[in-house]
Amino acid sequence: MKRTAKRLALPKPDYQKLIAYLREKYDYVLMAAFLLIGMVVGALLAQNPDHVTQNGISSIITGYSAERSSQTFGATFISSMQSVLPFFIAVLLSGVFALGPLVVPLMLMFRGLGVGLAMGYLYSGYGFQGFLYSLVMILPQAFLSAVLLIVLARDAVRLSARLAAVFFPSGKTEMLWPSFRVYCVRAGALFLMLCASSLLDSLLT
Repeated sequence: MKRTAKRLALPKPDYQKLIAYLREKYDYVLMAAFLLIGMVVGALLAQNPDHVTQNGISSIITGYSAERSSQTFGATFISSMQSVLPFFIAVLLSGVFALGPLVVPLMLMFRGLGVGLAMGYLYSGYGFQGFLYSLVMILPQAFLSAVLLIVLARDAVRLSARLAAVFFPSGKTEMLWPSFRVYCVRAGALFLMLCASSLLDSLLT
């Protein structure tokens, strides 16, 4: 029995490697933190909504559910894209402006705020049923789009910071075209992944 217990013993997690990995990917962690802050704030605001806000959110969610159940596949795909595409475009364009490092975190927090409000209201208003609804209808697409936005936001902040450095007197002069070209290629790949996630969301609905 002792030998069996030793064989079944799971290895202890190496927290030092995990911390080192998070430090190496600090820019992704920072972008994810902005998104999570928005989600937490949205979830907290949804716990005690006023009567007008509660009725408004309830009617939006009810209408959304009814439309999803009666929509065609193409309409569902477009609806899924529309929920995240404005944020994708806003973050993408922020990468070519010097103020991108200030705008991108706001876009991430605003996106997280909307997701947190929807999920928080469903849980506070409908309990476990609302949680299951969020788990099936909101969370999969929200998670996939959040990952793509975090990657794009990290690239946008980096390119924007390089662009802003050119305008400082002590900034180093560098060719931005290679970085911009890589940025466009990566953004194109992320957009295709976004389309694929919306397609998957439409198939599962």
